[in-house]
Amino acid sequence: MANQPAWRGTMREWQARLQHWIYQPDQNTWMNLAAWLDAEVAAGDAGMLNACKQYLFEQIRDETQWLGWLAKAISQFDHLEAEHHFWRQLLHRRDEVHFDIKKGGIFPIVHGIRVLALESGIEPANTFTRLDALVYKGKIDRAFAEDLSGALAFMMKLRLDSDIDARRWGKAHNNMVDTSALSSLARDSLKESLAVTRRFKTFIQRHYQLGRF
Repeated sequence: MANQPAWRGTMREWQARLQHWIYQPDQNTWMNLAAWLDAEVAAGDAGMLNACKQYLFEQIRDETQWLGWLAKAISQFDHLEAEHHFWRQLLHRRDEVHFDIKKGGIFPIVHGIRVLALESGIEPANTFTRLDALVYKGKIDRAFAEDLSGALAFMMKLRLDSDIDARRWGKAHNNMVDTSALSSLARDSLKESLAVTRRFKTFIQRHYQLGRF
């Protein structure tokens, strides 16, 4: 990204860019902002990124409608479960079901936590660190946070294992997990992890009143 002009700029240019994302959002805004919020300093002046984040926190203070618009992205892949009759097959069958673990499980948790962290002025980019900070600020119950952390860690491992298998067989990685290839324990863990994901999506929907959008 650093090689692309759209991701470079002075402090003033970044402030203008952030204002544009807030007050004139388009279909690419949430993706751009998600990538920017997860950025970490690898070299150069760390103070500039921190200052830009503080600027963003100040701009979106009390912008609950905008935060809700940003949070709504957690539901964009809800159709995946319906298309594959996923829960029915996961619970009762050994049929071959290829499920996109990133879109259907990992993304809703990561993005929902990202938006909550933005609302709470939490700077760290790591999802697990954000969760700890949200618990500390009283935004999420500790037990629920532990469930989210465990579910996310399991699904990330499942995605990594799938990637390793794909590379072993010379296939391109596409985030798809074949549920019929999972052990009974892994299937149960996946079922529990996706149930936690559903609970979290409901939490986000209620918190930001996403029915308004």
